[in-house]
Amino acid sequence: MDTASPQPAAQADLQKQFGSHWTKGNVTTLQEWINIASYNIQILTYAAQHNQRLLRNNIILGLLLSTASGTISAARFGLTSSPTTDLVLNSLFTLMSFVVAIFTGCLKIYSIQENLEGFIKIKQDWTVFCTAIASELQLPVTLRHDALYIIMKHKVKYLDLLKSNPEVPAFCIERVKKEFVKYSDVDLDSTNLPKTMMGIAAMEMKSIMEMGDEATQTTQTSVRTTVTDTVVTENVLQNNIVPSTLTVPLLSSKN
Repeated sequence: MDTASPQPAAQADLQKQFGSHWTKGNVTTLQEWINIASYNIQILTYAAQHNQRLLRNNIILGLLLSTASGTISAARFGLTSSPTTDLVLNSLFTLMSFVVAIFTGCLKIYSIQENLEGFIKIKQDWTVFCTAIASELQLPVTLRHDALYIIMKHKVKYLDLLKSNPEVPAFCIERVKKEFVKYSDVDLDSTNLPKTMMGIAAMEMKSIMEMGDEATQTTQTSVRTTVTDTVVTENVLQNNIVPSTLTVPLLSSKN
């Protein structure tokens, strides 16, 4: 961030300003926030999908075992009772009950349902945080709120989200690390929100960098012109020469 944080009393004034303080440092800060938010959104998405699969598989398994148990119970009425048949059927019933109890107990022990709800909640918070910033970056600079106001407005929320550290499976983190790369262009696939927002931030950062290069080149041209003009003027004064014209070489500008 290039400028010191304003006092709370001045934050209302910043809210009324548009297109101000959009420096390279402030844009870099917002881009880092978007990248971190997108990274966490993708991890939480995979973690939520993993927990949903566990719950869905457990429900399907319970339904299958319950259906099989009911079918076998109904079929017993038409079979001749024998010690061997009763032993086999009772063993099957016991095994089915144990399997359902074990899977249900695992879901409870590892808090799959509670973790799923937590993943969805934190993912929604990161999404709201990220889209609010990305929507500003998509606007022309003259229509954006003051960059300092945006940073001050979302700083507390950003710190709170960083403190929320849910326990996610390690393979989800490794998968996201392999997938996330530096995007040079906006990914127009709207079904992948994190990559789209990272693309928006990358485009804005690229624009700011180009503006910075142009500003640097303009400054160098101005300095070169001033120095050359000064040298020529000193030579003219020292030699008492009054030239008809003064030719000042300028640096070529980029197209």
